[in-house]
Amino acid sequence: MLILYLLILTVFVESFGFINYRFPDSNIADYLKNFFGEEFNPPNNLWLYNLRMLFTSIIYMIYFKNILISAKKKRYIKICILVYLVISFIDAISNFDVLFSSYLYYSRIFGALFLLMSSTFYLSEILNSNKILFFYKTLPFWITIGALIFYLTTIPILIFGNKLQFSHTVYIYILVISNYILYGSMIVGFIINVYQQKKKESLS
Repeated sequence: MLILYLLILTVFVESFGFINYRFPDSNIADYLKNFFGEEFNPPNNLWLYNLRMLFTSIIYMIYFKNILISAKKKRYIKICILVYLVISFIDAISNFDVLFSSYLYYSRIFGALFLLMSSTFYLSEILNSNKILFFYKTLPFWITIGALIFYLTTIPILIFGNKLQFSHTVYIYILVISNYILYGSMIVGFIINVYQQKKKESLS
């Protein structure tokens, strides 16, 4: 269910961002501008993606907490969620003047680190259980792989892109490919999950 919320959030953000960016003079854009205020509706939509990043990171962490078996690891992720909320709040307040024109780097870095830790907890449980025999047939595995590839590919480029002299076009290409991998992995996971559910029903 959490992944469904994540997908709904993604559709909403991308739809809003597309309308705001491509059709800045549309009736919908005008309504949203009047509703949120001029400062909440810049053409670059970075404020929107900063908010999405916050909710996405938290949803992923809660998702991994729910599928873990170890109570100790669940507690660690709860602590990570609280720490991440504090870091994101401080990051947003400290950089409020550029919140609508730049990414919140610390929030992105720590979100990726906590996601890496959470997914490592999940993968370690698989490796130390009988699930290793059929791990590729489970939805959480494909979600984990997709999310890891996406964040471990895009975050370093976002952080070090200027130093490595990556152009904006290069980052866009990598971002698009990473999105295909992320949502492609989810689609594969959903298909396999549906197949496994039908297989269980036929055997019962």
